[in-house]
Amino acid sequence: TRCRMDLQTTTCASLVFHKYEGTGNDFVVIDDREEHFDVGNFELLKLLCDRKRGVGADGVILIRWARTATQGQQTQPTSRLWRMVYFNADGREGSMCGNGSRCAVHYVKTQLNLFDESTSFMAYDGLHHAVATKDGLVTVQMSDVSYPSAVLAGHFINTGSPHYVVQQPSLATGSADIVQLGRIIRHNELFSPGGTNVNFYHVKDINHILVRTYERGVEDETLSCGTGVTACSLIYFLAHQHPAALSVTSPSSSSSSTTDSETSTTITVETLGGKLAVTFTYNPATQQFTQVFLQGPARCVFQGSYKIN
Repeated sequence: TRCRMDLQTTTCASLVFHKYEGTGNDFVVIDDREEHFDVGNFELLKLLCDRKRGVGADGVILIRWARTATQGQQTQPTSRLWRMVYFNADGREGSMCGNGSRCAVHYVKTQLNLFDESTSFMAYDGLHHAVATKDGLVTVQMSDVSYPSAVLAGHFINTGSPHYVVQQPSLATGSADIVQLGRIIRHNELFSPGGTNVNFYHVKDINHILVRTYERGVEDETLSCGTGVTACSLIYFLAHQHPAALSVTSPSSSSSSTTDSETSTTITVETLGGKLAVTFTYNPATQQFTQVFLQGPARCVFQGSYKIN
C-alpha cells in the first residue's frame, strides 16, 4: 500500500493513496514511511490536488516516521512516533493543518494500524497528541496559542498556521463575498512575505459561531479549515467574554487580573462542511491559551492507485 518509486526517474509508476475528508476539507493521504515520494516534485503534488486532471484535494499528506533532532535519522518503527508532512494544493509544504491532522490520525489508526485509540505525532509546529474513537470522531491537541494582535479591522493569531480573523455579520445572510474579500486581505503587505489565511465568523449563539475561511496555498474558500476554526474560536472568546484582552498590545500585570482563574471553554463551530468543536483553557494573567483541542469527524472517502506517465 506504499508509494512505489523509480529512484532513477523520481516518478511513481503506481502511487497508492487514500482520499480523506474532515468536514469537507479533503486530502490525498499517502503512506510514505519509506520516504520514496519526491517532495520536490511540485508538479506531481499540484496534479494530485487538481480536481480536473488529478485526484482532487485541498492538500497532500505524507505519513512518515519522525526523525531524531540531532542526527536526522529515522526513528525505529517500534517507537510508533510518526509525522505528518503536509503540502498545499499549490505544491508547497504548508504549516500545521488541523483538519488534515485529524484525517492523518484516522488513516494511521484504520489503515496502518499503528495505534488503538490514542497516539502522538510530529507536525510542522511540533509534537501533537490525538485520540480517535470508533464513531469516527478525532480529537487533536493543537499547539499553545499566544495573544492575538490587532490589525486592520480584525486580529491576527497563529494557531499552528497564521490566521487573520474578523467578525462578519453578513455571513448570516450569505451575502459576503468570501473569495474576493479573502484574496485582498491574504495578499495585504501587512502579512508579507508569507501571506495569511483569512477567516470570517458570525455569532449564532453563546459559544456557537459560523466560520468561513479563505485558505492560502489553496487560494480559494474551503469548506472547512481546522486551524482557522480554532483561531476564530479563540478570537470570539476574547471579544465576547474577555474584551479587555483585545484592547492591549501585550500581556502585562496592569492589563490582566492575576486573580482571575483559568477558564476552560468549548466553542461549537459550524462550517460549510460540517460541525467542529474547539476546547481550550485561557489564562487571563498571561493571556495564553493552553490545552487547545480540535474535535470533529474524519473519514476515508475512497482509495485508489494513481499512475504517473
